[in-house]
Amino acid sequence: MASTSSTPPNQGKKWDVFISFRGDDTRYGILSHLSDALKDKQIKTFTDEELRKGEEISPELLKIIRESSVSIVLFSENYANSPWCLDELVEIRKCKEESAQIVLPVFYKVDPTDVQKLSGNFGEAFAIAMDGEKGSSQKVDNWKRALMEVSNIAGWDSQKIKSEAELVRGIVNDVSNKFSHMSKSDDSCYRNLIGINPRVEEVERLLTDKQIVRIWGMGGIGKTTIARQVFHRNKNKFDGHCFVENVRETMTKQSPDDVRNKIICELLREERIDYLNDRIHKRLKSKKVLIVFDDVEDRNHLKDLAGECDLYGEGSRIIITSRDSLGLSEESIYEVKELIDSQGLELFRLHAFEQNRPKEEYKELSKEATFHARGNPLALKVLGSHLLGRTIEEWESELEKLKGKSLKKIEVVLKRSYDGLEKNEQEIFLDIACFFKGKDKDEVERKLKAFGFYPKSGIPCLIKKSLITISNNRVDMHDLLEQMGKEIVNEECKQPGGRSRLWNYEDIDHVLTTETVRTKLINEAFIIIIFEFCKNCRSRDELNESANKNFECVGANSYNCGMEEISYSRNLIRIPDLSSIAPNVEILYLGLCSSLVEIPSLQNLSKLTELDLTRIKDCPEIPCNIRILNLEDTEQLPSSIKHLSQLVILSLEQCRALESLPSSIGNLKRLEELDLRECSRLVTIPSSIGELKCLEKLLLFGCSNLASLPESIKQLSKLKLLNLKCCNRLKSLPELPSCLELLNAADCRSLESASISLNFLEHEDENEEADKSEHENEEAHKSESEDCKFLDFSNCVKLNKKVMEDVFEAQLLGQKVTLVMAGGEVPERMRYKNKGSSLSFKLDLRHVIAFSFCVVLRPRGRFYFPGFKVDFICESGNRRERNAFNLYSDRFVANWNRYYACPSSSDSSQVLLSFNGLRTRFDEECFVKASFCCNADCFVDLQEIMECGVHPIYSRDKRRSRPHSI
Repeated sequence: MASTSSTPPNQGKKWDVFISFRGDDTRYGILSHLSDALKDKQIKTFTDEELRKGEEISPELLKIIRESSVSIVLFSENYANSPWCLDELVEIRKCKEESAQIVLPVFYKVDPTDVQKLSGNFGEAFAIAMDGEKGSSQKVDNWKRALMEVSNIAGWDSQKIKSEAELVRGIVNDVSNKFSHMSKSDDSCYRNLIGINPRVEEVERLLTDKQIVRIWGMGGIGKTTIARQVFHRNKNKFDGHCFVENVRETMTKQSPDDVRNKIICELLREERIDYLNDRIHKRLKSKKVLIVFDDVEDRNHLKDLAGECDLYGEGSRIIITSRDSLGLSEESIYEVKELIDSQGLELFRLHAFEQNRPKEEYKELSKEATFHARGNPLALKVLGSHLLGRTIEEWESELEKLKGKSLKKIEVVLKRSYDGLEKNEQEIFLDIACFFKGKDKDEVERKLKAFGFYPKSGIPCLIKKSLITISNNRVDMHDLLEQMGKEIVNEECKQPGGRSRLWNYEDIDHVLTTETVRTKLINEAFIIIIFEFCKNCRSRDELNESANKNFECVGANSYNCGMEEISYSRNLIRIPDLSSIAPNVEILYLGLCSSLVEIPSLQNLSKLTELDLTRIKDCPEIPCNIRILNLEDTEQLPSSIKHLSQLVILSLEQCRALESLPSSIGNLKRLEELDLRECSRLVTIPSSIGELKCLEKLLLFGCSNLASLPESIKQLSKLKLLNLKCCNRLKSLPELPSCLELLNAADCRSLESASISLNFLEHEDENEEADKSEHENEEAHKSESEDCKFLDFSNCVKLNKKVMEDVFEAQLLGQKVTLVMAGGEVPERMRYKNKGSSLSFKLDLRHVIAFSFCVVLRPRGRFYFPGFKVDFICESGNRRERNAFNLYSDRFVANWNRYYACPSSSDSSQVLLSFNGLRTRFDEECFVKASFCCNADCFVDLQEIMECGVHPIYSRDKRRSRPHSI
């Protein structure tokens, strides 16, 4: 698949360039020209036109700024009268300071001195912005600081370059040069690549004279690494560029036309092309391009993939990596030689000892090991990682096993590392080699865990052994290692049906259509059959045809047989009796097979652990060994649900016909998650739910007819998350279990009372706080908000205010609990309170262990959880950064976003009451000021702070003392 790799300094960055501008001044002039010129250079550029929907800067835009390598600031006459532009500039300055983002100012029809001194028309524009922020001196100070710092960076002045076209060319070349300099000077991604620079420079020298350079050498020798580094260092010199990865493998999975069209789209920056016409040819001929074709084994692939230089403009260059001789007459060949002894020894030591200076007694053994690897970088890394941390005796034993081997290429060295793995790691390695290469790491871990393996320990072990890598959260491995893993599986049995894994389409087709092989496959192979999101698969390849013919179904996707995403057919009418042909199936997805009219009994599938029956009209009886069951949007529950004693996760989301749960739900003793979201007809929950002693998550969001919760809910001794959002008929909440961490009852507009007892609010460690030493206290409060309860009653306009009084009382007793609820006042008993976002007081800090903070918010349209911060300011005016309190933890915000759905519309005030432990102790009494503000600038204008309050909480023996108020 074609992909353009980012330069090393830009790894993890989504955008190359972000442009900050004032639209009225620049939109139809320099901005459009500059944006087009950058994109013509294939410099991925973002202009924020699409996100300028209102006056406030959005969180998406802040994220984009942070994800950019370079920010161009177009200072124009009216730039400074836009709070939006100034907020962008503050974030840009912050990124420059914290992540070394490159910032390039452009002074467009404005004097740089006016920007620096805030004088002239530019200064008048800034005065307009200041007038709109009279109540926020901190924001104005941030604007001034950003303007001063950014305007003093060397940049471009339109007054000195009269031609706008020349100015744009200069800026684009400046950006290109900066990227080139970054890629050549920043070797952080190549720091352990011994001897890479001379090789890269030699390829670059060949490219000055030849249109095509082929990097040739044995597997694992470093061809791709050299090609990628050359590409990074030179791509911005070309009008278009593309790095085509794994050509050999890609051509077995995609048609040549599809791959070629993706390459051309990449070069021309088109979303899609249907065919090569004269217009496309002319555009390509006008472009100077750089293309890398990685791992080519057939010269015809180059022709198929538009890999001929005469298709492109003058100066175009093509780089090919290959293990084979392709016989291209116009090419220049660079043969990658083995590392010389000193380089090989250095690379080996970096992996065997994690440094280049081994212990004296290992020196001779290191030389012997290096000899066995024959200067191959991959073998050196794998063998070194294999010997890391082993004793001399173990080294001698391992090296003895390598003596006398033919070392056909380098496989023997690689195989030694595999042989040294534990059984768990070996199985994971083979699964990755056969099925999971290039897949998302989280998904791989989930599936491996379902197979009974231990990926949390196994994957790090394989990384340490240099057998796999993780890049952009995807699991990868060298193709030599992939090939070795597949050969290990192939050697298990001559017949495909006797092997533990199948990935080759021909082998799978043979197994599915050969009666004598089928039984052995089903008994010994690891199979998951998936019929998910099915739609018209009759046009798929021969594999589906044989499956259709033999299994009377329109599509069969056998996951661990390598048929991932081969068929998705809504025409699936029936499936065969899996108990006779696939008794070992473990995961079965039949979701959204809307035409399915017949499902044979699943009762005899003793290894089936995960089952998806989303939108299936007539659910079959469920086997008792199921652990994960999805019955989303089904019409009725199967009677066998009461027998599912192994069930861990049950999803009944959007079962709109469901009016009540059966009392037998209490039989599901191992259930950890019960999802009943948007079961709009659900009226009651049976009292037997209290018998679910393992239940951790109960999701009832959108159960609009649910009138009550059973008293037995307090017996759920492991319940951590309860989501009741938009349960509009709920009038009261019973006593809840004390283990509950997150309660969302937002938008329960009929809710009048909630039993928030001290027993519910207390933590087991409530008596420990006063006895902690200063050091223990400081360490404990590093995560003081992580074990805090969060109660969300926002927009519960009828809720009794006693809830707030109970929570405040619990906070005074040291309980870690935070509350959000509808209301317009700070609690009456709160010691210090004031209108607005700040207040002053005199405080004896010597015995304070925590604070209760309160903020009364007036939302503007929607109520968000952006997080708030409280700064303490000393008598001298200095902020105590070590006592800047965050009123929400990251864990709470993450869970809120995941489970609580989108923000609620709100026209009423909301109260935030937060418990925050003190991170440090003080031995002085001082005047202080508390200043409340939003954690993220982008949310400042979304809600107004109407009132705030602070209440100090003292250690037990001092809680009766009353600090002096001023």
